[in-house]
Amino acid sequence: MTDRAGSTCIVAHRGAHDPAVENTLPAFERAIALGADMVEFDVRRSSDGALVVHHDSSVRVGESELAVGELTHRDLCRAVGFHVPTLEEVLDLCSGRIGLDIELKEAGFEDEVVRAVRGRYGPDRVIITSFLDEALAAVRDIARDIRTGLLVYAATPPGPAGLDALLGRLGRLKAHALAPGQTMVDKTLVETLNRRDIPVYVWTVNDPRMMTRLLGLGVHGLITDRVEEALQARAGAD
Repeated sequence: MTDRAGSTCIVAHRGAHDPAVENTLPAFERAIALGADMVEFDVRRSSDGALVVHHDSSVRVGESELAVGELTHRDLCRAVGFHVPTLEEVLDLCSGRIGLDIELKEAGFEDEVVRAVRGRYGPDRVIITSFLDEALAAVRDIARDIRTGLLVYAATPPGPAGLDALLGRLGRLKAHALAPGQTMVDKTLVETLNRRDIPVYVWTVNDPRMMTRLLGLGVHGLITDRVEEALQARAGAD
């Protein structure tokens, strides 16, 4: 997905969470109000089967650290002290208003995510991303029309051998896009993927100078905590 006239997408990382709490409905509402093109958020499953929008794998409960999957949705909300939205709630809020970048933090519930998304979103308005090959492969098997993106991270650009390996991994997964950490992105990576029509969504880009650099390289999307600054950088680059 691109913004108007092929401009780089501005993707609100866990919503626009200043002053709202990240991965909450107010953060997503704020991203919409600011004019972001997409919101990015994380999905896990609680012990009672709810698909919850929450980044961390565990939370503090009293003296214990418990996995999100060990808690009911209600108990998770109590533990963190705010309402953790469900995927359904986020879809209800965002449908028809903004594109979605849904990160699967775990594997095993891909079919549920696909069913929920298909009820509200066309395939051109959503991408499902993950660091987990098995999650992306499952989405691909279930729904070939829904785009997938491989999340990766490295401290430096991959070099020729690393780039070949990355392209091979993308090919095996039949992933539609790459979402690299900003430190691994250089001109060669972007140009190579652009030649293959593989969009590049870069995370998490909060420095204005880095925003300008990446916009100049022609990346497909900037995933950022600083939506207003990213929109200004894009406007200056147009």
